[in-house]
Amino acid sequence: MLQRSSQRDARGAILATLLTILGIALLPAGSYVVYVLVWLAVATAGAASGYAPLTLARRGLIALPFTLAALPLIFIRGDELIWSGALGSAQLSISGAGLRIFLTAAVKSWISVQVGTILVRRYPIESIVGSLRALKLPDAIATGAGLTVR
Repeated sequence: MLQRSSQRDARGAILATLLTILGIALLPAGSYVVYVLVWLAVATAGAASGYAPLTLARRGLIALPFTLAALPLIFIRGDELIWSGALGSAQLSISGAGLRIFLTAAVKSWISVQVGTILVRRYPIESIVGSLRALKLPDAIATGAGLTVR
């Protein structure tokens, strides 16, 4: 198991984390086999950092309430109709394309949060905040990162 590093600079790990999250965000919608492979790679990295895969998966669930913002996508797409019916006086239609986009957003955010969780596990927050400042990111980002942990 890798130990938490208090002496090392987190700049490389922050860049790797951001590039990984960007790569996850750029994956095409509905490519669920790729999502499973990416999650297996993230779970392996988490295991190397001391996280059991199920613990890492549970910690990633913090992203799911934020995916509720994408929930209307299920109903606003008109193609690939799966279900249509009335809910009170409202007429609702669920589309396959909208459902696929919603599930994609949920899975991508879930995996991305796990990547960030591994970063926080490996480096103390002081090192992360200092590295964010050293990378010349805006102070609001570094300060916000420091305040979220307190």
